[in-house]
Amino acid sequence: MHTPTTRVRPALAAFGFVAAALAMTGAALFETADHRVLLDGTDNRFALVSAASFEPDWAPTPSDWRSASIEPIALDLSATQRELLATGQPVQLVIAARNAAPLSGSLSLHLSRPDGMTESDFAALRFTVVDGDHTMLADTPGDRVPILQWADSFDAEDVKQLRVALTAPAGFALPDGSPLVDFRFEGVNR
Repeated sequence: MHTPTTRVRPALAAFGFVAAALAMTGAALFETADHRVLLDGTDNRFALVSAASFEPDWAPTPSDWRSASIEPIALDLSATQRELLATGQPVQLVIAARNAAPLSGSLSLHLSRPDGMTESDFAALRFTVVDGDHTMLADTPGDRVPILQWADSFDAEDVKQLRVALTAPAGFALPDGSPLVDFRFEGVNR
């Protein structure tokens, strides 16, 4: 006499055999493996450094450069330079940017009113910016200075050095302790 469990046992054994055969066939056809990939982004950045000086023949040295992304360059004027501005004579300076990264990108220069200077005082300043033999700005009022951009690629280790002349109307008085202008270079990698 056959009991229900005796009929189920062969069916379960057959099912187990088929399941095991399918599992082994699947394991033979499909394989999985773990792959580890290290991504090192240390060279995947666009890093600008900048420097400035009132010396007309100045060229930046390694100790002059500082990160351009932290804060703008704000130069303090000496008493002599303040007197030049007050008499309507130009104050000359040199500003520079360097691409300290392995990537190329675009470069722009922002000239802005520093904290502590009124909008009317900044508007009274006149900016002339020269890049090599090319005059980018000529006697432009502070409140009308656009963002200056270069179309050329700014490649790894390139240096952009600009001559800047600032003038003000006679009698111009800059508040003590106030920098004249903030210069900020920005770059975007391409």
